[in-house]
Amino acid sequence: FTAAGKKSLNPTTLESTEASINIRSARTATTLTGFVFRQDDLIQIIPDRTAPRGTAYTNRGTETGNGVEIESTVALPLGIKFHAGYAYQERHGDSVRDNVNLRFGAAHAVNMDLTWQIGSDWKLGLRSTSLFDRERAAADPRRDGSDYTILNAAVTRENIAGMFDLAVSVRNALDEDATDQSDSAETYLGTSHVQGAQR
Repeated sequence: FTAAGKKSLNPTTLESTEASINIRSARTATTLTGFVFRQDDLIQIIPDRTAPRGTAYTNRGTETGNGVEIESTVALPLGIKFHAGYAYQERHGDSVRDNVNLRFGAAHAVNMDLTWQIGSDWKLGLRSTSLFDRERAAADPRRDGSDYTILNAAVTRENIAGMFDLAVSVRNALDEDATDQSDSAETYLGTSHVQGAQR
């Protein structure tokens, strides 16, 4: 079986506008950004009894949104640099019918980086990324996704023999469950034979 694709399906388009303010001093740099966006021709899944899997892709709906981001970097003594950022976004569908098929992103995101340059050859790094308030579509019967924080750490030896860098890192040191939310079959099909297919 070879999928031929759907020639009538249009790509989703995105229009965005943003404005930023940047403030700098000898040791700090801070940026504040506001943005709005609009997506048209969202590609969504609908019931189709003629399709082998019972579903089909179609263009339907518009998504709009807005948000703010702020990030700041501070250079501290002893070769230490700290960076922190926060982002907030709101996303809206143009109707309940379309909105139930949108995969909601997190409303709040926080990231922090701590880097320590030790001499000219060694560097220690910590990075955390946190997501909060991950909603599902209104018609999705499952609970909202859990908040989580991913913590990564790394030790880097730079300029080995003037040719190489060597790094040892630990990813997701807190062993957090950071899986993406899936769409629920129930939200777009409403038919009993597929309920629970993506739980």
